[in-house]
This record gives sequence, structure tokens and C-alpha cells, in this order.
Amino acid sequence: MEFEEPVLGEKAVTTYRSSHSQSWINLAGVLDGKTLRSLCVHPGEQNSFRRLRWDDFRLVVEQAVQGDPLRILDVTSAQLAGGHVVRPVRVRVGQAAFRAKLLGEYGSHCAFTGPSPIAVLEACHLYSYADVGEHKDQGGLFLRRDVHRLFDHGLLAVDASGLIDVAAEVRNYPAYGDLHGSSINVKLTPKQQTWLDNHWCEWRTS
Repeated sequence: MEFEEPVLGEKAVTTYRSSHSQSWINLAGVLDGKTLRSLCVHPGEQNSFRRLRWDDFRLVVEQAVQGDPLRILDVTSAQLAGGHVVRPVRVRVGQAAFRAKLLGEYGSHCAFTGPSPIAVLEACHLYSYADVGEHKDQGGLFLRRDVHRLFDHGLLAVDASGLIDVAAEVRNYPAYGDLHGSSINVKLTPKQQTWLDNHWCEWRTS
């Protein structure tokens, strides 16, 4: 059937956006597509977001996976007015004080790259906080966010003479390649140098 004139109009719609960074659960391979669709309220929907029959979905997942893999979602499911949700976040006790101490010592200054906006600077532990569980005195530096991430992954390291070593896989990026062989631009304490030596041994020696 054809129409000579299209009917035009406006209709209010609701759009949704998801964020999985706080409570992502990897269930790859647990359910096949057919089973997952059968657990939707409307299996034939074409929407990217589809409502689940939650109790049935939980039962099937718990039967397929040991433990309680969906527990974290119980916490994040409480909706607040205004489009916010309650999210469980692991907060490092004393992190704000740790950052404030580094800010007082170094100002708005990345130890690797120099002056930077305070908004992009982070308090970097020179050791694994997850393993140690406390903020060690002289155990941190103020680093730019991207530099912090590269340091944590061993792609940036500092040798015993205070020179920055950039891993080959990121050295071809000028922003990081230019750091290779340059000196760290803050004065290190003996404790900081010890932590950096440990970091070097972890990532640069076998």
C-alpha cells in the first residue's frame, strides 16, 4: 500500500545509556543466544536493551556457574530519582589524604612530564596497593592520568639513575617516546627510589 502524502508527527521517546565499568560480570559462554532470548520478557523485541525475567535468569545462571556471580548486581539495582543508581565501589581508605599530601609536596606537577592541570593528575602508588593495603610514607608520586596507567602496566619505568625507560610498544607515540631516556623531574627520596627499583625489577628483569 502506498500513500500520496506521508504522515508526519513528533513523538516523545525515552533513550537509555548503559555503563558497565563498576559491576561488569563476564558471563561469556554461560548461556547461548536462544536460552538468553527465552528469558526476556518479550523475546521477539528488536531493542538493544531487553528486559529479563530476572528471577528466571538468576536461577539459570546460578545453576550454570558456581558461587553467587550476580551478587554485585543486587547492590547496583537500586534506582534513585534523577537517573542515578547506587553503585558499589571499593574505596581506598585514606586515598584523599594521600592525594592531598602529594599535591602539597609537588603542586600541579607530574613527576614524569612536568606541569599539568590538576584535574588530570593522580596519586600514584609506587608499589601494589592491592598487595600492601596501606599508604606507605614516601610511597607515591603525582602522575598524569595516562602516565599513571602506563606506569602501573610497566610500560613506563625508572632506572636506578633516575632515567625514564619507555617500553618499545609505546615508544613510537611522540608523547611517550620523547620521555625515553629523560630524567624524572622531581627529587626522589631514598624510599621512593627503592620502590622504583622494585618496580624496575618487576617489569624490566626476568
